[in-house]
Amino acid sequence: MTDSPRRLGGRLPLPWLALLCGSLWVWAIWSCAEHWRGNPNYSYGWAVPVLALGFALRRLWNWEPPPETTREGHSTLSRAAGWTMAAAGGALVCGLELARQEMWRPQIVLMLICGLAVSGSLALCAASGGYSLVRAQLFPMLFFWTAVPWPPRLEQPITSTLMGWVAAATAETLHWMGVEAEPSGGAIALRTGLVGITEACSGIRSLQAGIMFGLAIGEWFLLRPAKRVWLLVL
Repeated sequence: MTDSPRRLGGRLPLPWLALLCGSLWVWAIWSCAEHWRGNPNYSYGWAVPVLALGFALRRLWNWEPPPETTREGHSTLSRAAGWTMAAAGGALVCGLELARQEMWRPQIVLMLICGLAVSGSLALCAASGGYSLVRAQLFPMLFFWTAVPWPPRLEQPITSTLMGWVAAATAETLHWMGVEAEPSGGAIALRTGLVGITEACSGIRSLQAGIMFGLAIGEWFLLRPAKRVWLLVL
């Protein structure tokens, strides 16, 4: 009498782990959707999960498993290990969801939620296809991070720097036009007063969307790493 192909030797089948990873991704997307809907800087985020899924499916379709991944039992985890991971993961999920509901450092909590979805998916890839599948699916998993809101400690200094650059460039242009202007931080001093540079005009929105677009184009056309880096620089 042979064991069922879905459960060998009392082991936890991978479809349950795939369902768990899918639930983590739904949770991560749901958590990010609040920022995509309320923050214009991340309105492009709605397209990122669709692109990431498409890239992952294409890479999975083109993936060729090495011979060692076909050994019996390689695609399963022991029941004890599975229940231990499930208990630890459940406790972590409950803690993160509580922190998210209480708005305790929301950006950090959001990054941890997305990191949990990515790490869980990579662990599933490692269990089902080994390092070869992890390497194949690494880019689509990390690509989702382009839609994750940046922490304020990272975003605000970059925004302030960009606002200063815009103010300096605008003041220089006004000089060429014969208008007296002096950049002052994120503002321009004119004879009639100060003209402020708003966050929307700083270029932070274009920078964030440009990173996502550059990575997506590089993956869409399967460009070499050097060309992808050059595309991001442009």
